[in-house]
Amino acid sequence: MAKGLLGVGTLQKKQTLQGLTQAAGLEAQRDVMQQQINQQRKAAKAQTTGTLTAIGAVVGGPVGAAIGFLAGRLFG
Repeated sequence: MAKGLLGVGTLQKKQTLQGLTQAAGLEAQRDVMQQQINQQRKAAKAQTTGTLTAIGAVVGGPVGAAIGFLAGRLFG
């Protein structure tokens, strides 16, 4: 009987460790994905700011560039 209980305990311990390992792996994967999303947002904001600055420069010279830059920062 003791051998049976020890076997059940060992199996439960093994399954628990596998579950924790899997949960840790999923959390690490989620963290990496969140970092990638944050980098994409940052790149999109920089691209929007650059585009609006260039458009502002073409339309209104230095003052237009400043306005375009600010608009990019606010809305990008």
